[in-house]
Amino acid sequence: MTKQMTLKIIFILSIIFLENNFSQTDKLIHNFRSNTKSESINIIISEIEESIKQSDVLKLSQFINAQTYFSLMGNINGYYTTNQAFYILEDFFKINKIQLFKFNQVNNEENNPYATGTLYYESKGRKNKAQVFVTLKRVGESWIISQLSIN
Repeated sequence: MTKQMTLKIIFILSIIFLENNFSQTDKLIHNFRSNTKSESINIIISEIEESIKQSDVLKLSQFINAQTYFSLMGNINGYYTTNQAFYILEDFFKINKIQLFKFNQVNNEENNPYATGTLYYESKGRKNKAQVFVTLKRVGESWIISQLSIN
């Protein structure tokens, strides 16, 4: 074998190796980005859960805008400005003292993220429970609540 032939074989093998290596790297990057997106959804859902559990309207309001639909205990339904939503939630948490809350089902797929859970609360001296349903949607680089239902 000539030196030139050996160099050609090494060159071809190098290209094959690099192509395979880049392909694997692309898959790893894609998987990392996918995991990062689902992990960011999990973090946001966890923050929403904690803010409901603590009746923390200020923290919860960072995930709300005028595109958020509310359905709260059958009395409040519709879209509200961010300021209106803040005061509606503040009043809701004053009337309904949260005892326990946990999301028990979470879908962190980017095309349809949502979470559901059971909320235990006290209102007018009575202990009650309600179902909570939250959906998220992407607005720019952020995730917001597209629907918050507590019924």
